[in-house]
Amino acid sequence: RASSVVAARARDAHATTVALELFERVDVRIDARDTHGAETPSTSTFDVDVDRVAYVGGAVWALDWCASVATGDDAGFLAVDARAEPHRAHATEALGRCRGDGVVQIWRSSDDGLELEGVIVHDGGCVSDVRWSPCREIAGMERVGEEDVGALAASRGDGIVDVWIVPRRASTVVSGGHGVHVLPVKCAFRGKIPRELGAVLCLDWNAAAPGRLAAGTTGGAVVVWDISTILSAVDRKGDVDPVYPTFVHDLGGAGPVRAIAWRPSDDEENAYCRTLSQHQCACASDFTAQPIVIDVRYQSTCYDRARGQCIVPALAWVCARDYVAGFDVGDRSAANGAPGETQKLTAATAKSPVHQFCHECHECHQTAITYIDVPGRSSVWCLDVRRTSGSAMVACATANGVVCVKPARHLPLRVRKPKAHPFEVCAGLKAYDVEADKALERNPVEPPKCFDFVTSRRNVVQSGDELYPREGYAKPGSSDAPTTAQHCVRWRRGPSDAAWWLASAGDAGFLRVQRFNRATMQDALDEHDRRNWAHSA
Repeated sequence: RASSVVAARARDAHATTVALELFERVDVRIDARDTHGAETPSTSTFDVDVDRVAYVGGAVWALDWCASVATGDDAGFLAVDARAEPHRAHATEALGRCRGDGVVQIWRSSDDGLELEGVIVHDGGCVSDVRWSPCREIAGMERVGEEDVGALAASRGDGIVDVWIVPRRASTVVSGGHGVHVLPVKCAFRGKIPRELGAVLCLDWNAAAPGRLAAGTTGGAVVVWDISTILSAVDRKGDVDPVYPTFVHDLGGAGPVRAIAWRPSDDEENAYCRTLSQHQCACASDFTAQPIVIDVRYQSTCYDRARGQCIVPALAWVCARDYVAGFDVGDRSAANGAPGETQKLTAATAKSPVHQFCHECHECHQTAITYIDVPGRSSVWCLDVRRTSGSAMVACATANGVVCVKPARHLPLRVRKPKAHPFEVCAGLKAYDVEADKALERNPVEPPKCFDFVTSRRNVVQSGDELYPREGYAKPGSSDAPTTAQHCVRWRRGPSDAAWWLASAGDAGFLRVQRFNRATMQDALDEHDRRNWAHSA
């Protein structure tokens, strides 16, 4: 039931409009030229060396890079879930009841190109999240072999959480339709949650504690499986039986938990820092004013939190002390108040929907330490951070079709400002008018019939721009008429990743993979470090 074609501007030498077939790949033209054919100089801080797009056949709500693969050619692997009808909408009330065949796509990305490695077929209907384990060896579980891609956790639409050992494609024999290889995965672990907690909505592996998998549920709870402990105590023969979590933390009416992330460690040699990263995670939900940090060593049954002003669908740690949260400033949050209440967004949240919080500072624990503008001014659907020894790089995907990046770091108390430098656009989609042969300045409320790819040099969206008319947001799309919304963004990371690869995807079914220029990224991080430390001194 996947859509077979979608119209987009490939921007080749002739800038023609093409209809991308299912699994077709094209290169996006990086440079921009004026009406006379002269190249337009870039005004962006970040240069992109490689920009590729593949059409995956449906709205993408789940996307993740494999942490490390021994391929010998610096290739990376992406897990992608593309939804077609009828499991297209990301509706929390539908999760747990989805049935039928589903497919998770595995894509291989390298300097040579973007290629579909194969697909994983399952019977869970759809997938709400996918996460590759950062560890290739988990006690009690079958070890990931050298010829395997890795261990992939997937929260299925029928309420089951599977951990699959994903192999590399072993042959050139096609075993499915559209010339696709079906990968013979092995289910190494299967988890389930109590019925009253709903279904699993989001996942995250703990890098400091191999085999520890956290999940946020639609019923407003955080659950954790210690897979190494569970499997070591169970005699596993034949099929894998579903296992209930070892830890359950009820957030007390906080609403669906839409994002969850384990706390990182800034000092692996420090036992105290390592212990915190093994046991503490942050979660974001519908009815809390900001993300909540919980400790899985303590069994709490309820969290007394005031109802927030809007939904928090995105969360990522900048460092061990600070995290960023993205807010939904759309119509859903306006009706998010208690009965009889009217929720009004503050001007800061409406204009700057990404907030940075400091978890350890008691003076600012209840409020954001800085607000960050997002070009196009719309709801934030996903945040991801690639941490370095100094500043980190934050990536953001929004409902208005923009993917943007910026450096960030822990801010000392003396240099904190209410406003940080805004994000810079690197990717995304704009509605394209074929008859007028131009991209529209504002996206229409109705889903467009054709798209143009946003780059750091073309169709640039500035900080103060609004991509949708003030009177409304985009109407819900369908497989035949998708919107420009971007749902997922992920940095590639791993012990040997020197290249800066970023993947993004959204409603229109385009998987976008970009490689940033390493020198410009490092210059931006160094400049951010110097500016903040100079102010601190």
